[in-house]
Amino acid sequence: MVVYGEPYGLPTRHDEAYDQAYATPAALAAAGVNFAIAYSTGYWDIRNLAFAAGNAVSYGLSKEQALAAITIKPAEVMGVADKIGSLEVGKHASLFVSEGDVMDHLGQQVQLMFIDGAEVDLNNRHSQLYQKYRQKP
Repeated sequence: MVVYGEPYGLPTRHDEAYDQAYATPAALAAAGVNFAIAYSTGYWDIRNLAFAAGNAVSYGLSKEQALAAITIKPAEVMGVADKIGSLEVGKHASLFVSEGDVMDHLGQQVQLMFIDGAEVDLNNRHSQLYQKYRQKP
């Protein structure tokens, strides 16, 4: 199993293509390599993981492979695939519902979120201010 931790970035060698970071997941899949997409820059950037998977899709990875690379494959790497990573009876139900494709940072909007089956209140100061000033002429 390979954990690909550089889904964004510049080429590290002078002979690499400019899109090396985006195209690598599709190349791994084409070679039959079992892999997961991760971030090695830190926990703060994990919010962009779905977008990294979306970029990999635009460079040849299938949507199904991209989704697996950020859900069940990381769970397999960590040895917890029997508890998390996919929607199955008996697993922890942590998920979200998005309007639009979650792998498209412009075309999605999270509507609902559940952690261990409990709904998370998505109301916050940012969304309150957005609604308030959205109504201004």
